[in-house]
Amino acid sequence: MGESDVFRIEDVHEILDQPRSRVEEVMRAAVEQVVQPRLKSAMLHLLEAGGKRLRATIPWLVGHAMGDAHKGHIELGATLELIHNFTLIHDDIMDDDLLRRGRSSVHVEFDIATALNAGDALFAIAIERLAGAAEVPPHLALRIVRNIAGMVRRLSDGQQMDMDFESQSDVSEEEYITMIEGKTAAIFEIAGWAGALISGAPESTAESMRIWGRELGLCFQIVDDTIDLLADTSKSGKQQGSDLMQGKQTLVVIHALNHATSEQQALIQAVLGHGDQVDTASLTACLNVLVELGSIAHALERAHQSHDRALESLSSLEDGEAKDLLVALTHYQLERET
Repeated sequence: MGESDVFRIEDVHEILDQPRSRVEEVMRAAVEQVVQPRLKSAMLHLLEAGGKRLRATIPWLVGHAMGDAHKGHIELGATLELIHNFTLIHDDIMDDDLLRRGRSSVHVEFDIATALNAGDALFAIAIERLAGAAEVPPHLALRIVRNIAGMVRRLSDGQQMDMDFESQSDVSEEEYITMIEGKTAAIFEIAGWAGALISGAPESTAESMRIWGRELGLCFQIVDDTIDLLADTSKSGKQQGSDLMQGKQTLVVIHALNHATSEQQALIQAVLGHGDQVDTASLTACLNVLVELGSIAHALERAHQSHDRALESLSSLEDGEAKDLLVALTHYQLERET
């Protein structure tokens, strides 16, 4: 795949297919360690809903770019994906989201207590799996596990900020970026950094891949926020505008509230945080305001900035197919707009 081809979405799907099936096998084997049938079913409920497994495949792609992708990268990817699913189960409870990936959320399918337990168990088996991975040298495994612990702390900080923002009327764009750096980008950082590290890459290269991961994660989350507003339920697997109706202070909302007239403010506030009480007409009127104010375009411009920084961090890598894979994945984050 050459430079002229990296924009093709079908190429990216093909890229992700390479390590995905191997990651799925590792995750399934990890969950099979759980003895209690109902707990195991709850843990598998979200995993079996599928997904692109983006976080899971990044370590292998980075390892490939470093010239040494091996089973340790698959184990690392599985660990990060299991942790990601643990956070999604808990997030759905906190946000009262009924759908995830087109099926009922774990706490809806089972119950809140079982969902919490399933999330906890996913986190436990993720760390257990990585710590015992024969392909990851013990001194690196210890270092990576320590950084994963810090990552989860940052995820928790970001989640708390996200929830607190729902009752805060003056959230700044800088605060929003800080929030998604923790809630979303932190796991991408680890994927890039650790993926390079276990390939034997020098610290400077691992740091470049950490920066790439962070900017990729920022771009991913900002675009994801716009998809929530623009995509229908059948495509996104979530109700259109669900974040808006929950009161989420995304970059789009922050910009809109800072630039809206009093009439436009009223249309936004009629939807923001009103959940199931929002009717279709009110949601449509609110979405029209966000477009009119240029708030969606503003958010996508910020996503472009992170996209460009991510590409810049790849500049030190040797040219070739492996680098093109990372470039393609970076471009794909913006391609998801359409």
